[in-house]
Amino acid sequence: MRSSSRSFNIGLLFFIIILLSSCSEYQSVVRSKDYEAKRKMASLLFKDKEYRKAITLYDQIISQYKGTGFQKDIGYESAMSHFYAKDYYLAAYKLNRWIELYPLDSRLEYATFIAGKSYYELSPRYTLDQKESVNAMEKLQTYLREYPDGEHYNEANTLIQKLNLKKERKAYEIAKLYHHRRKYNIAVTALSNFLLDYPGSSFQEKAMYYRLESQYLYAKGSYENLQKERYDKALSFYKKYYSYFSLRKNAAFTDKANDIEKDILEYFKGLKNQPIL
Repeated sequence: MRSSSRSFNIGLLFFIIILLSSCSEYQSVVRSKDYEAKRKMASLLFKDKEYRKAITLYDQIISQYKGTGFQKDIGYESAMSHFYAKDYYLAAYKLNRWIELYPLDSRLEYATFIAGKSYYELSPRYTLDQKESVNAMEKLQTYLREYPDGEHYNEANTLIQKLNLKKERKAYEIAKLYHHRRKYNIAVTALSNFLLDYPGSSFQEKAMYYRLESQYLYAKGSYENLQKERYDKALSFYKKYYSYFSLRKNAAFTDKANDIEKDILEYFKGLKNQPIL
């Protein structure tokens, strides 16, 4: 038992010595003015996935190798190090520069994909400005267009779908907000525009229902002389909703939509029964 414990302690001590030696060597290279030593160690660190350490060294030498045969590899590995270290702004910037400089390099496909993915990682939640989402979609669509048989085609397509869904949700939530704020006439316009802009959206049923309900509530709160025309429009929205979703088992708003239709028909029934003066 003691022998086993002693062997473990010796092994641990050996590991610590190697670790300290490695750290000491890295710090020594960082402090030195030997750019070739820095380049070689940065490349080894990149291959060993020590991206933060590699970035430190690449930042020290990148200007020194400008115009040399090493510039291309340093630029590529530096940009990729930023991506894997989750520095997505710098990764996107450096990759775009690298792509412009080396359009014939064999790594161009992967660099194009990772540039798009960098912007995807920068894409914020749907409630915020979607500028980075637009940038990501443009870059990823460039990848799909230029590499239709590319290794990362399916992943790029999936990322674009996720970004589209985020844009759709933002547009839908803005339109629905008018409904919840009881600005029903504006809500009808906003939801109609959403349905035109995003045909087949996963929010289609919700948008069609809230458009119907907005128009119905708008008609209900109108002056009597304006109600008929506005109820007519609500009824047309009901018919469109019904034609899409009446036979779908997973439709969420069918019962509510049917209740609105009954109320509208009751209104028209009351008009017919009014005495002629």
